[in-house]
Amino acid sequence: MIGGNESINNVLNKRELNSSIQEFISEARHEFNELNPLLIIAAGGIIAFLIIFYIVARCKCPKGRSTVIFVTALIIFDFCLDVAFLIKSVGEVPYLYLPSLLVILISSGFNMLFAFVIMIQQTLSKKNEEFKGWLHRHSTMAATFTLLSILHVEILKMLSSNLLYLDCFNAPFNSLARKWLFAAGLFNVFIRDIPQFIILILYFKGVGPDFTFIALLTLIVSFIILLSSAINRIYDLVSFPSENTFARYYP
Repeated sequence: MIGGNESINNVLNKRELNSSIQEFISEARHEFNELNPLLIIAAGGIIAFLIIFYIVARCKCPKGRSTVIFVTALIIFDFCLDVAFLIKSVGEVPYLYLPSLLVILISSGFNMLFAFVIMIQQTLSKKNEEFKGWLHRHSTMAATFTLLSILHVEILKMLSSNLLYLDCFNAPFNSLARKWLFAAGLFNVFIRDIPQFIILILYFKGVGPDFTFIALLTLIVSFIILLSSAINRIYDLVSFPSENTFARYYP
């Protein structure tokens, strides 16, 4: 009898799981169909622009790190979605509002502070006089990206990407700055990426099939960011001891 009851329970659990998955897919389709066509067109236009920009940058500057175009766009998009999720969706599960707010505030404050420290350290470093000259030529660009680092500290990497062979994107960060950026990126995984993903999972568990499209899109992008960050950290860690590797990835 016990074995029979266990089999019945397993069948019921599988049916409940299948039903939940079907409800999730059905709601996702409904939310997508409710989107404004102009929003879809705008999103498609932005993606097309980024691809064209990448191709042009790649053709004009094959040695530059043109992929920072997509990385930076994804960082900005992810931050905007996190804020939109905080404002529009997370209130449906009240106990998640404060954790979601703290994740954004703490990670943003950390990123801003860390970026400022890196820029000051590079400016005062006697072993990197080239950076002081670069900062003098591009102080406005440096200040802009220091402020943008509130989204994610790794946005500073764009300054050393050599994008389009422009001098403003050829900041001579030394190996110490690159190590600090690696450490800051790793820390961000634990104070932002993982907590935000957990909050999203708890949100979907709390609302069931009654989620919003913003929440769904935030979950997808959050998963991509988390997976990408994990892979990047592994690659950086494997190549970390080599100065030649730093020079290749951060020209």
